[in-house]
Amino acid sequence: MARRMVAAGDTATARAIAFQGVLRHPLDPAAHSFLADLQVRRDDLLENAAVESFAARVLDPNDANAWKCWG
Repeated sequence: MARRMVAAGDTATARAIAFQGVLRHPLDPAAHSFLADLQVRRDDLLENAAVESFAARVLDPNDANAWKCWG
């Protein structure tokens, strides 16, 4: 659902859906990574994006996408 919102250009709703996904699935690295991808697009959410990216990296250190915010 969140990906459909992104495709439709409604990133605010997509972020809200992705945030709920992280709350429901706190140990899912893909959920954290997706939320980080949505948050990194806004300057006021960069700190949150870093936290979500860190969570994704810790939960799945072998996923190259989880390292993207860490250089």
